[in-house]
Amino acid sequence: MDEIERKFVEKVYDEIFDEASELFKKYPVCGTFDFGICRKNIATYDNETLHKIEKEIEAGKRKSCNCCNDTFEECPYVSETGCTTKNMSCKLFVCGWVMNKYKNNKKFFDSLSKLKEKINMLGIPQYRYFKSREHLIDITMDKIKNSNFIKNSWKDYKEKYDKH
Repeated sequence: MDEIERKFVEKVYDEIFDEASELFKKYPVCGTFDFGICRKNIATYDNETLHKIEKEIEAGKRKSCNCCNDTFEECPYVSETGCTTKNMSCKLFVCGWVMNKYKNNKKFFDSLSKLKEKINMLGIPQYRYFKSREHLIDITMDKIKNSNFIKNSWKDYKEKYDKH
């Protein structure tokens, strides 16, 4: 197979995304959110920042949903119920607080590392936050077209996938 079909790339992307979702369900390292702030991470904020966030929410300038808005960068895919796209970069992100607090949770971080290795091998962008799933798959398709290494990685993956 010369070209890797987009539908296959989409299927694998979604399966890896779902694996990541299950990992975070199995190891609930992230906090709950009030006023756009992670309850586990709130101690890192000073009162001035907390007041600013509260005012932005009251004025409708900030959604109070999750850490996607914790950086003061507005993500177009955040809704009141969560993320409306499947961004792999966002899904695999863990903040410094989680990394420090749970650094001894070897099973979680080993599993997370394996997922990151898989997406790197397949050319799925890892550091493209606030982008749609479709945008990330477009980038992946371009990488497959332009890189023999990534194209071969996908071919190998497809052969293993087809055997199961």
